[in-house]
Amino acid sequence: MTRDDAARAAHDVHDLVVSRWRAHEENRLYVSTPSGDPVGWVDLDDGARHLDRPELEDRFDVTVAMHVALEHVGYLPADDD
Repeated sequence: MTRDDAARAAHDVHDLVVSRWRAHEENRLYVSTPSGDPVGWVDLDDGARHLDRPELEDRFDVTVAMHVALEHVGYLPADDD
């Protein structure tokens, strides 16, 4: 399975779309539904995150983790303690 195949499979399973955004000192992944409705974002530098759709938190977490792994993006989740 190629990286593109894995990315397509991840998209099919989780049905969420990831966009990377970098500007100034921000480095974020934005996650949305296929129709463009925001699900949330995560800051790749400090682990901060925001969920617009808390009911999709599990899918959001898996989608971000898969994107980070497939794209070899550095990211440390924030410590919730």
